[in-house]
Amino acid sequence: MAPVATTSPVAAGTAAADPPVSKSAAAGMPTPPDRVLAFHELPETIRAALPALAVSGFSYTDEPQARMAVINDRILREGEHAAEGVRLERVGNDGIVLNYRGFRFRP
Repeated sequence: MAPVATTSPVAAGTAAADPPVSKSAAAGMPTPPDRVLAFHELPETIRAALPALAVSGFSYTDEPQARMAVINDRILREGEHAAEGVRLERVGNDGIVLNYRGFRFRP
């Protein structure tokens, strides 16, 4: 007797396993990359939604608690919010990194 080929019981037009969808992609928002972006690299939808930000300067030191940036006429430390939803993530010797909706960027 000849062997019989078997098939898996997957309905026509469906995939056996769909790839996972991120929350931001499911909500129609772009998914943030793992790297820090320049402001001009942010997706247009993110740039349009960003609150107004005016960065006046920053001060880096080897002591993390002494690092600061002046944004919107306020002195901020790492971890503090510069505006609604915008967090000062890092102050480095080469500039600052902000985080908005998971997008890390340099202004």
